Amino acid sequence: MSNSVFLSAEPSNGIRTVEPAVVIGPVRMYGVDCFPVSPEIVSVGKMGEYAPWFMEIGLRAMRDIVNEWVEKIIGKNVVVDTSLAGDGSMVSLLVNDAPAGAYGNPGLWQVIPVLVAGLMAKPGSVLKLEHPDAFLSEVGQAELGNFLANVASTGVMVVVETYSMCLMNSFRIAQKNGLINFTVCMRTDNALVPVDLGEEWPEDFFDTQEKQLAILMG
Repeated sequence: MSNSVFLSAEPSNGIRTVEPAVVIGPVRMYGVDCFPVSPEIVSVGKMGEYAPWFMEIGLRAMRDIVNEWVEKIIGKNVVVDTSLAGDGSMVSLLVNDAPAGAYGNPGLWQVIPVLVAGLMAKPGSVLKLEHPDAFLSEVGQAELGNFLANVASTGVMVVVETYSMCLMNSFRIAQKNGLINFTVCMRTDNALVPVDLGEEWPEDFFDTQEKQLAILMG
């Protein structure tokens, strides 16, 4: 069963539709060195294929912030950069000054489009992410959750489809600290149904780990 989390700076029922929306799907261009260029494009693309282009044409501050979060999410000593390739019709993604294709962690391709899209998002817009936590360690998932909470605190509605407890806990901490509000919905056959997150969470809702630990400790 799929779960959707709605993050916002203000309380939300979690089911309103707001435009414009930027949607990033679960599929990325893993292991690719060169990415397309398009002056007409205004978002990173469904697969995140235009994220390196926006890094290339953006302010240096964007690359610096991307790398700050890459260090937290992917690991230290990982520096991401871009450069125009060939006749300028493509842009190269570099990791530690080498072609990105030589870098072995697919989580890097997973997270860069999310970081760029989050930094580009404007208050009142919607950023929808499908399983952005794929290929990330638990620490990386938690840090990605912190990043998305920060994005939501600026007035962007962030919609996340996820199974990650680490992401969920980051959102819960952010709400406890007064940074955001979040609503969780479970997808049924016909609609998204808000979940009541009281002291007792619904059966089979992010409770598998607790059940396994109870067996191990029993």
